[in-house]
Amino acid sequence: AHCQRSRNSVFLHAARSTGGIMSFSIVKMRRDGKDVIIQALEAEVAKLKDSVREETTKVQSLERKGQSQQDLVRELELEAIELRSETNRCKIRVQELEHLCETQSRDISVYKTKLNQALQELQVCRGAATSLRGQAAASSRHGHELSMGASEAIAAERLLHAEAQQRAAHRISAMETA
Repeated sequence: AHCQRSRNSVFLHAARSTGGIMSFSIVKMRRDGKDVIIQALEAEVAKLKDSVREETTKVQSLERKGQSQQDLVRELELEAIELRSETNRCKIRVQELEHLCETQSRDISVYKTKLNQALQELQVCRGAATSLRGQAAASSRHGHELSMGASEAIAAERLLHAEAQQRAAHRISAMETA
């Protein structure tokens, strides 16, 4: 208020010294015009401040989004590193399995060869067993025949022995009667 009064008094003094009321009106208009310009400028400054605040808010929002995107990029980079590591582990495991398959394939080939040899030996053994069965059957038949012959010989021997005993008994009885 004090500044406004001193400004008015300066303008009033200027109006008196320059020639009266008319000059005062012009100065007042100029002063009013300046006030209007100042008010317009202040309004413009207020708008600019609002605009700057809005832009600052937008920039902060974009910065937050940018930070979020950077965080997301970092997460994706870490995930990519983890995936590369997992891929390398899988490649190593595949190589190990391929090596194991090759080893097992060689082992299977060796086992097949041994199995074929065993089958051939088994066929030879079967042939020998069949031959031995045939010989055993022949021996059994021959043994049976020998057994039958021995039985017949024993029976014949008994018969001869019995006949010899009868003859001896007849002779003894003939001698006794004579």
